[in-house]
Amino acid sequence: MDEHVKSVFLMELKKQCEFAIGAIHQVNSALQASRGHDLTPDQSRFHHSEVFRGLHSFLTHTSNISRILWPPLPQKRKKESSSDFSKRCHKLPRVLRSKALKAVLQLDDAHLLKDRRLRDHLEHYDERLDDWEANSPRRNIVSDMIGDPKAIVGIDDKDRMRTFNPNGARYIFRGEEFDVQEMLNEVEKLHSQLKKEGVL
Repeated sequence: MDEHVKSVFLMELKKQCEFAIGAIHQVNSALQASRGHDLTPDQSRFHHSEVFRGLHSFLTHTSNISRILWPPLPQKRKKESSSDFSKRCHKLPRVLRSKALKAVLQLDDAHLLKDRRLRDHLEHYDERLDDWEANSPRRNIVSDMIGDPKAIVGIDDKDRMRTFNPNGARYIFRGEEFDVQEMLNEVEKLHSQLKKEGVL
């Protein structure tokens, strides 16, 4: 990867970090506004929706970071040996790019931002609803809840869709819990590192 191309990708990483951080500012503003005492029902619903819109935006930008640094690999071909598959993957431009960028930023494959599961749940929400329809014994559903999920009892974990608990910044989706604050911390660290590297 030549230096010009590398700088383009590093600038894009920095921009995605800034977008992700901005999305969390929007989440915090919406949470603050939703606590207003004189809100109409429409205003309350709007601020509530803005929390989840901001979280979705944050996860989209963290996923963009993830895909630049840990791109998805192709499927292994029928009858392709593991060795041949590995060789084929290591020649892909996206894999070569990710290696070069991770070397500059000193990142490894155990990094938190590599995990795109929560973003994938939201991106494929229709499929999660199909699974819920096919497999939920009671067909209860809780979605777009802000607060402690324990506040609503008698609901199976798989029946809890988008739940955000601001106390601890936890996003819960069908029993899987994700630490949004920890994700943000990693984005901010990466952003600082990119600035130290002199990325514009």
